Amino acid sequence: MYTVISIFIVIYYRFSIKISFSRVEWLWILLLLLGITGIQMAYFSNYILGLIPYSIAPTFYAFFIFFLSLFAVLNQSVFERIKKYNNIKLGKEELVQYVSKIDAVMQQEKLYLDSNFTLAKLSKKVSIPLYLTSHILNEGLNLSFSDYLNSFRIDDAKKLLLSKKYEHVKISEIAYECGFNSLSTFNNHFKRSTNQTPSQYRSEHYKTD
Repeated sequence: MYTVISIFIVIYYRFSIKISFSRVEWLWILLLLLGITGIQMAYFSNYILGLIPYSIAPTFYAFFIFFLSLFAVLNQSVFERIKKYNNIKLGKEELVQYVSKIDAVMQQEKLYLDSNFTLAKLSKKVSIPLYLTSHILNEGLNLSFSDYLNSFRIDDAKKLLLSKKYEHVKISEIAYECGFNSLSTFNNHFKRSTNQTPSQYRSEHYKTD
């Protein structure tokens, strides 16, 4: 029950509140969920099902605590978000200014066309600390970095799908040209944004013409 609740909490924070976790943070969360689930299953298999000897559960527990502690020592950045976010005090006007600055750089340099573009690269481009850049997107736009990035890509894709010049260009080519590194990701984000698939969006335009 605790594991299921934990998974729902993580999903809620990721997709409803749209907090952008770093790769290390995701690994930390995954390690916690897998480790705790493994301990629960080990004890359950012994006490309830009687499938494994008792010694396996505490042995697994000991290894889990060791690797969890080792991971924490080697990746202390996991805990930096809490410390740094507690110290962030930005007013609405400051948030708007920062968002405008980030938007301007994204649009002028078309950074989103790079399929390997990251939050760290954006932070460096706009000369704003990484944790603060993430906070600005989350608080100022209520978007994760991924959703923010893909919003620009989708806007570009819409224009190309309706362009006469790209009338016979495959949708997959348009997706890659707009910065997506897979067609399935492009289709998912496009449908979420427009409630239509790219092909439906394109064909509906040409029907009305």
